[in-house]
Amino acid sequence: MTRLLADHPGGTEARSTPDQRHRALTTAIESHDPARAREQFTIHAEATADLFLPFVQQPPHPA
Repeated sequence: MTRLLADHPGGTEARSTPDQRHRALTTAIESHDPARAREQFTIHAEATADLFLPFVQQPPHPA
């Protein structure tokens, strides 16, 4: 993942997103708050998918 993120089109800001999500998720888990942990995991999973979408999208075919 580190190699992929090194050239991410979103730059440094895109690379910091997973770390921010990890902290929020970890805090919820450590606080023994399962509802918040589920919420933060969902946010993290969606953000991760969005982050890697540029690497898996097919370029449009010329007409």
